[in-house]
Amino acid sequence: MMFERLMERKRFIISLGIYFVLLCYSYYYYFYVYQDYTYQVGYALNLNYLKLVEAIIFIFLLGLIYFYYDINKSIYLSFSFILYNLLFVPLSVFYWMSDNARAYFYMVVISFIILHVIFLIYKINIRKERIYSSNALYLYLLVATFIVFAIINILAYVKYGNSLYYLFNLEKVYDIRFKSRDILPGYLKYILQWSALVVIPASIAYFAKIRRYYLIVIPLIVQALIFTINGSKFYLFSLIINLFVFLIYSEKLMYYMLPALNLFITSVLLLKNNFIMSVGIRRAFFVPQSLSFVYYDFLQSIQNFIYPVAF
Repeated sequence: MMFERLMERKRFIISLGIYFVLLCYSYYYYFYVYQDYTYQVGYALNLNYLKLVEAIIFIFLLGLIYFYYDINKSIYLSFSFILYNLLFVPLSVFYWMSDNARAYFYMVVISFIILHVIFLIYKINIRKERIYSSNALYLYLLVATFIVFAIINILAYVKYGNSLYYLFNLEKVYDIRFKSRDILPGYLKYILQWSALVVIPASIAYFAKIRRYYLIVIPLIVQALIFTINGSKFYLFSLIINLFVFLIYSEKLMYYMLPALNLFITSVLLLKNNFIMSVGIRRAFFVPQSLSFVYYDFLQSIQNFIYPVAF
């Protein structure tokens, strides 16, 4: 058992290093060798080697928790490991290769550190047996949250929802999507997002954990209803993603994620198909990072305009 754990750690380090190198090469190759001019705007090649050192240091430091703890035994580590691989590592690559805003990069680093610290505090408390008395309270709060959000979502559907016909005609959801932008209150948009991407997946996970599988029908129905309110396809796809994560976690396959990503990127590069590379490299790894920095720069420029003296 100890030998297997050591081998997993060794494979993790090697796979992470290969993943970082492949992402760096993919960025350079797709935008500056293959040169898809359609999408070249916003993907500068301004190599900053100091930021490369920063990126490597924080990839290593934030990855220590996955090196030390068994990812397959913690749902938090499983989810954060996915974010680490699909968000933070590509962000680090984009950060140093496009010489982007250091402040935003460190904001993301601090966010991961806070999450890791909360996890470590929880682990320490578990070991010291300090939190058993509060388990019932947490359970009641969790169930109450599910119920409150379910009621709000159903009321929102009654007032703003559309026919379930759109579930089977996804190409026509743009009609209700544009309509929802004008009629939905701002606060309700946030509630729907939290419902679809946090509360409903959490309720499904909880029902699966307590083996009340028939209750999973309830959040699935609520998810279908709120999809018809604003037509966001990700509300449906998020359920597929959660199922995928659940299967990986339940079968203890998390350590195969990095090798799978490396194989995926290598295959995409070898195929040299414009559509596949656009989706598999640009869209999957670098569009979210580019947009994040663009949003940061935009909001920073507004802040500097409003408060020119302070900033």
